[in-house]
Amino acid sequence: MGDFDGDGYDDLIIRASNQPFFNPGFWVGELHALYGSSNGLSTVGQQTWTQATLGESNEKGDSFGYSLGVQDYNGDCYDDLAIGAKGEDLNGVTDAGVVHVVYGSQNGLVL
Repeated sequence: MGDFDGDGYDDLIIRASNQPFFNPGFWVGELHALYGSSNGLSTVGQQTWTQATLGESNEKGDSFGYSLGVQDYNGDCYDDLAIGAKGEDLNGVTDAGVVHVVYGSQNGLVL
């Protein structure tokens, strides 16, 4: 999907847009980052991302991770991850949607 840590190996984002979080029946999105290596994908350094990880509230129906984009958005030669949450309420608008960007670095995806 992208090379978020710049090591020359593709990394993978796994989307679980209806993953339950904390409370059964309270459905929010969740993403898992697996990093590539010369031996293939590895769970070493695996990351899990939710809206709470990014400082937002995990709210039912936000669909965090519904859409994803990969590109070097800030020009630092590391792929970055854009994460759409189509059901996020914003500034009083129900289901306005939002896009979060998590930046790639030598250490992988970071805030």
